[in-house]
Amino acid sequence: MAAHILVLSPDTLVAEVVAEALNLEGYGVTHSVYHDRLPVEAQEASCDLLLFDYGGGAQPLGAGLLPAVQDLMAHTAAPLVIITTTPPALEAQASWIQAEQIALLSAPFPLDTLLAVVQTSLAQSRAAKRYSGS
Repeated sequence: MAAHILVLSPDTLVAEVVAEALNLEGYGVTHSVYHDRLPVEAQEASCDLLLFDYGGGAQPLGAGLLPAVQDLMAHTAAPLVIITTTPPALEAQASWIQAEQIALLSAPFPLDTLLAVVQTSLAQSRAAKRYSGS
């Protein structure tokens, strides 16, 4: 069974391009555009990986959005990959990112880099599940 990936982005084009690239690699993908909060479908989705575009495109990151993603992560065992065009904006979240072993991907990036990060994150998640017996 193919892994299912939830792509969240404030930019429709980014969400569609990333979703198409992942679909072509055989992944199941749900993509959703957000503005200042997570959309309902993102809160209800079941996935194997969360791919979160942190403030990409023209829309700024909403003040309460990162806590919402943290809450979403608390309800799923899915690993998180954060795409960012502004790595310094994440400095305040560095300890959380490190503790949760979140993968960071600085945009722009080639699609093969995205695919490698996705594959690695999914493999690490599967290994952790096998190790923990879940």
